[in-house]
Amino acid sequence: MCKVVYLGQIPNSKYSDGDILKLAEPYGRVRKYFLNRLKRECFVEMEKAEEAERMAEDCKENPPKFNGKRLTVYVSRKYRQLKHGHQCPNRGKRECSGSSPKPSRSPEEPAGKRSKEAEQEELMEEQEEKQEEKQEEKQEEKQEEKQEEKRREEEEKKEEKSCEDETKEETPAEKTPEVSDPDPESCQEQVQQVTDTSTKAPPPAEVGPITATLPLPPHDPDTPIGVEHVKMGYYCRVCFLFYSNEETAKKTHCSSRAHYDKLQKHLEKEQSKAEKKKGKKAAS
Repeated sequence: MCKVVYLGQIPNSKYSDGDILKLAEPYGRVRKYFLNRLKRECFVEMEKAEEAERMAEDCKENPPKFNGKRLTVYVSRKYRQLKHGHQCPNRGKRECSGSSPKPSRSPEEPAGKRSKEAEQEELMEEQEEKQEEKQEEKQEEKQEEKQEEKRREEEEKKEEKSCEDETKEETPAEKTPEVSDPDPESCQEQVQQVTDTSTKAPPPAEVGPITATLPLPPHDPDTPIGVEHVKMGYYCRVCFLFYSNEETAKKTHCSSRAHYDKLQKHLEKEQSKAEKKKGKKAAS
């Protein structure tokens, strides 16, 4: 909590340090104060933060006047407590010294020098705090990215396991075919079929798979797309589906409309992530 109260727009008329401190005395004990007559401002450190807040609230509702001019009073945003300042004398000592006590320092240059030193120290502290905040933000971002990667890996593993269990249930055990002695008549028929097929025209060439890049071409059920996302074991990372047969995975599945729509969303997400990373690097 901040214990320092800022008093600004102090008039240039003659006054003593005690005259300024009298404004803060009704709210509690003053520990330290720092009066800068050149800048027409004063920082007053109270004994408790509650006293400083109460003084600022009262002065906000009823702005005090000093030598006929209004003062701006609020809790300081820069200083929580004063490292450099003058110890506040007791009220009895000030009364004994006279009705018009002397200022703390007759020459104003030392106060100005001290204020510059204090401002430089505060600037250094603010810069260090900003650097620490940036480092903490970077660490938090890295931790969030790691957590997201772990979550994705766990989800993929769970889906792979579920797909493997489903395929085990769906695919029955392969039976070994029974081998029988070939008949001479069946052999002749097979030879005739081979000669007939050789004379027929060759089938049309199959269209090869297309690598997926944005913008995607219009969907064509005859041309598979995004085959590179189907890994060994025939698992599609885009649709989170597992296939035991390569042809059904790479041709039938990759040619389906559902795979096409999910691939579109997957590529858009990857593109937005890449743009965000570039933006973060450029900002840093």
